[in-house]
Amino acid sequence: MKVLDKEGYSHIFFEDDDSFYISVLCGGIGVYDLTIKLTEKEKDDFLRERKLLLEFVNQVNSKPDEFKIRTIDKKFDFSNN
Repeated sequence: MKVLDKEGYSHIFFEDDDSFYISVLCGGIGVYDLTIKLTEKEKDDFLRERKLLLEFVNQVNSKPDEFKIRTIDKKFDFSNN
């Protein structure tokens, strides 16, 4: 796993096995994360311009229900990152 961008208590953008993902922290009282496998376009956009990554994070955080269909169940270990 290679972490490409992270911001504490917000998100982690990373690559694993030639796929790209973003894990976004969501919720208020009950905090949970949504991990989304990114499309090629999203990956290319986020690598090119961090502002687009942060806008996507805000969209997921603001309306997590709209992104739940894209979430994956695979668990990742971020303890060494």
